[in-house]
Amino acid sequence: KNAGERIVMLARLRTGAGAARPASMSLAARLRGSSACLMSPLSRGITVEADEARSLGRTVSPRRRRLRHVFDTAATGADHFRTAVGAAFRLMDEDGDGELTRKDLIRGIHRYKVVQELLQLEPSCSNAEFDDVFDALDETLDGRICAADWNEFFLPGRDGDTSLPLPEPYEVDKSPVTGFLIDLDGTMYRPSGLIPGASAFYRWLREEKVPHVFLSNTGAKGPEGTQAKLSHGHFNITQGLDGPVPLANIMTAADAQVEYMTSVLPPGSKVLIVSGGGTFWRDMLMGRAGDLVESWTVRTSLNDDEAMQWATEAASWRAAAREAAPRGGELVGEIAQRPRVCVAFFLDGEVQASGEGPVALDGT
Repeated sequence: KNAGERIVMLARLRTGAGAARPASMSLAARLRGSSACLMSPLSRGITVEADEARSLGRTVSPRRRRLRHVFDTAATGADHFRTAVGAAFRLMDEDGDGELTRKDLIRGIHRYKVVQELLQLEPSCSNAEFDDVFDALDETLDGRICAADWNEFFLPGRDGDTSLPLPEPYEVDKSPVTGFLIDLDGTMYRPSGLIPGASAFYRWLREEKVPHVFLSNTGAKGPEGTQAKLSHGHFNITQGLDGPVPLANIMTAADAQVEYMTSVLPPGSKVLIVSGGGTFWRDMLMGRAGDLVESWTVRTSLNDDEAMQWATEAASWRAAAREAAPRGGELVGEIAQRPRVCVAFFLDGEVQASGEGPVALDGT
């Protein structure tokens, strides 16, 4: 997306009529034709018309538009971006004189992640990259950036106010949004429990029969794990309702992986599973495509000889794939149906190798 424009988070998701929900189900299928609004800590469910967003983008110079932050949702009423803009300036203005010098900005880039993200610069940036950004911020070219210039750069035409604005209310009759994709951590709950209003929001979704899906990026458990969490203790959003959150309204990273694996791995493939324990992944795979999974060789560990054999087969397949599609195109014919060798991760966090420290997915 062009970072100088508002991000329009409406997507038309269309699927055919479905019968019973399979053990793993695509995101589109769970919303069944809704215009979906993504809800996360970085997007509070506020949407705008595309022509209005483009109009806002035209008020920003091409140079500034390139430097605007991709999560700039301040114009839609979300508070986090405005707050970050003001906080970043105050962090760098250590002497409190209301101005930033080149030295202040360099120090901020090295010290504060929020400054790096706002300016899209890393501590290792070149002098030319830094000068380009500083000159864009320094309207008067006097080597100093005042708070007004800083705020106008990131919040053009919005009076530079970095206080917390009130979000726009959601009105059912006026909004084009008819379904919701809902992040959980930071949107529905925090580590200490539910965020105020979460239970009331979910009750409204259930009572009004509004299409919705709760999204979780965990690969360490299936939708049943998320369902259990949302039904107990400080995270219970179903009090007073008939039953837990339906599994059809939950999608995890494990769901997405199961859908991917059963879509691309041919019969006879070899799969090494790396998981944090349990067999939830097996139940999900079997529920999705039992006959196909039964044809795979699925292992949770390999000895050295087996690992060498599997690696040799994988290398052979890659060589044949490069020959069949030298430019990375779609594989068709015999090579597309040839059994593959893969490693699937059903876990969260880093992978350890015999206590030797983190191991990247490429084995380094």
